[in-house]
Parts: sequence; C-alpha cells; structure tokens
Amino acid sequence: DTTVGAVVGNNTFDAVAYVADDREFIYNSIDDAVNGDLLSGGGASENDTIVVGPGTYNESVTVDTANITIEGPYVGIPGDDDTRGSSEATVNGTIEMDANNTTVRGLTVSPATEFNATASRVAAIFINANDTLVQNNIVTGVRGNSSVAGSLSVHGIQIFKQNPDRIGNITVSNNLIRDIENAGGSTLPNYGGATGVKIQNQVDDIRVDNNTI
Repeated sequence: DTTVGAVVGNNTFDAVAYVADDREFIYNSIDDAVNGDLLSGGGASENDTIVVGPGTYNESVTVDTANITIEGPYVGIPGDDDTRGSSEATVNGTIEMDANNTTVRGLTVSPATEFNATASRVAAIFINANDTLVQNNIVTGVRGNSSVAGSLSVHGIQIFKQNPDRIGNITVSNNLIRDIENAGGSTLPNYGGATGVKIQNQVDDIRVDNNTI
C-alpha cells in the first residue's frame, strides 16, 4: 500500500503531517500542510483533513482556509485523559483560527515565546471565525510579562472579534488547559491577568464545556 496514510503509518518520523486525500504529499510542518510550501505548490483545500503525527513542531500555525480539520494523535481522547500516553503532537507556538468552519483537535499547544503588551494576540489558540471546534487538546506553558510594555492578560484559548461582523457557533470542549502564568502586578499600569478560556466582544452562540482548567 503506497498511500500517504500507509507510508506514514509504516515508518517512523520525527514529525510528520499530511493531507488525508488523494494527493501524495507529506510535510514536516503543519503550517506547510495547511498553507502549502514551495516544493508541493499547495497545501490543504476546503474540506480537507490534515493528520498530524506524534512529534514536536516548532512553529506557529495560521488557519486561513475554510472548512479544514487539523487532527493530532489523540483526536478522540480528552486532554485530561490519562490514556493519552506520550505520543503527543506538540506545537511549540500558537494556532490562530481565522477561517470559518475549521477544527483543531488532539494536539498539544505550548507557545514558544513570552507574550507582552506589544502582541496583538495573546493566546495559545486564538479563534476569530465562525463555526469552529477546539476539542481534546492540551494547552500548556502560556507565559506573559506585563512589566515589559504595560498591562495585559494572557489566555489558553481566546475567542475574540472586534468589528461589526459578529462570529458564532463556536465550541471549546474537553481540553486540558494548564500552566498559565503572567509576571507583573495586580494593579495598573502593569496588571498581569491570566485566563484559561476568554470570550470577548462581538460573539454569539459560544459553548465551553467539559474542559479542565
């Protein structure tokens, strides 16, 4: 069997992601699988599923193609379930969901850098689109420093929209969100806040359930 799924399943990779359709492309980067690279000439298209194998991915991922799913090794297992074992797909960066009808599940996400007030987005997983699902992930190691450039709050998962076009039908469920710290003070101008899940501004129909924070 020479399908991509079989090649990935029958070999060992440090890190591997592939688009689960009839195209014969294997990537060592999730972002390349989503958005394409120079070698393949293209990444995922609408209605594709990107399968992410165990390993460490030192990158941030921007999902700006609608109707795609990103699935890690533990797609069907809640983040706080002890049966997940050690075969995580760990993103040492952030995931930004900017396209409608997208799903991220079964991954570990840990931002590689410390947030400060100069950053426009301050969450491990940032949701800015309709019809999105964030499920069965581990979010960990989120760091902020409000003493650098002023007050800020950092978040494990943030749902945020700031313009007249509202977003909605968003589900955040069965995630483990832990180890969030923000250096700074408890008062302005260097207030340092930290939240597991933050829902903010022009949003509707948000479901947050069965998460462990």
